[in-house]
Amino acid sequence: MKAIIQKKIILNEVHSASGIEYLMNKIYVIGDDSSFLYLYNIEGRLLGKTSLYAHSFKPGERIPKIEKADLESLTHANYKGKDYLLTLGSGSKEIQRDKGFLIELEDMTVKELSLKSLYDGLRTTEKVVGVGKLNIEGLCSKGNEIILFARGNISGQNITLTYKTEAFISHLIEQKTIEKPVIANYKLPTLEGWASGFSGAVYDQKNDTILFTATVEKTLNEIDDGETLGSFVGAIDLSDKEPKMKYSIIMEDGLPYKEKVESIAVLNSEEKITALAVTDSDGGDSVLLWIEITL
Repeated sequence: MKAIIQKKIILNEVHSASGIEYLMNKIYVIGDDSSFLYLYNIEGRLLGKTSLYAHSFKPGERIPKIEKADLESLTHANYKGKDYLLTLGSGSKEIQRDKGFLIELEDMTVKELSLKSLYDGLRTTEKVVGVGKLNIEGLCSKGNEIILFARGNISGQNITLTYKTEAFISHLIEQKTIEKPVIANYKLPTLEGWASGFSGAVYDQKNDTILFTATVEKTLNEIDDGETLGSFVGAIDLSDKEPKMKYSIIMEDGLPYKEKVESIAVLNSEEKITALAVTDSDGGDSVLLWIEITL
């Protein structure tokens, strides 16, 4: 497997880009400390933005770390015949990060969601958190399923949690009872002895494969940032009964790309996949990447 950067541009408007989705020739981007959902065209030109929070922050202002919902995931979901974007807080801090947003694509109406009941249940599930803390970093839709990706660079448990989409969203909106998720544990690569952790994901229907990003940071906990050693793109092949995983470090000009790649979306899926990805440089510029992937 290979993952090579073909093109990149700076997203001047986005603070700490953390989630990306590509739909109908439009690119949607969120930042973990930004109060907007951003809309770009395929060339990366800003078309507009939608305020997510009920109260306003100053234009261009980063949401303070102590206040931010830490939105780290973004996916398209169909719920009761309507198309939505769903973004979830990481849950790495209780209360502040136990919220998400559901955005109806037809009119860009935003509904704030409480994730407290869902996340409280996951925090007490040893198979999910191990000896670490909950940290939801990725999200993708696959048919009638929603899959959450829990980052386990500290606990060593990189986990996927699979729910039925309608039941999942109904739980978040109406707090209806929800069945326990199907849990899978994945062993991800390391760099210089430091473990990587899930940072984003997307389902590639043509290849029946989940593409994910995984970053390696020199950090001793789930909340504080650290030096980024590199980022991987991985593929989980779902075509067999037993999913098979492979991965490649992301390369640029023949060298490992040492930025924190936070999320991924499929632009097109031919013999080689062209993916879009975003980086979070923890205070610096956010970058939109075009990555050529050979499975």
